Amino acid sequence: MNRKILLAMITSALLTAVSVVLGRFASIPVNLMGIFALNFGFGLAPVILSGLLFGPTWGFLTGFLADLIGALAFPKGAYVPLFSLTYALAGFTPAALAAGLPGLKKWIRNPIMPTDAAMDTACGSYLRLLVCVGISQILFSVGLNSLFISMLY
Repeated sequence: MNRKILLAMITSALLTAVSVVLGRFASIPVNLMGIFALNFGFGLAPVILSGLLFGPTWGFLTGFLADLIGALAFPKGAYVPLFSLTYALAGFTPAALAAGLPGLKKWIRNPIMPTDAAMDTACGSYLRLLVCVGISQILFSVGLNSLFISMLY
């Protein structure tokens, strides 16, 4: 087996386990007027990190498996595969956007930073990462999850 694939598999498995633990045990549910409304947590961070480190396919697989394992090991209700798809797409999209949109770096360049090439590149990459993750979160955590919840209820 190729060494890079083995490294990606082992690291993604560890990130999947970290995501399950963070998502199920280290998240804070927020109730508004006695009704569950929001869930603050960092369970998606390892999934996004897997996609950014090893590519969109690994982010997709890590996200899908993290949600599937978390839902089967620690159920909070019926398992709905649509939410696993949302988790998987949230791991896939930031990596795909960061890798596939070279024009995005020019669009978000920070004009306040010095014109030094090293600072410009670092600032552009951090801002690009922030924009890619932000777009993914708005599309999937806010949009698609809300759509699936409204379809279920």
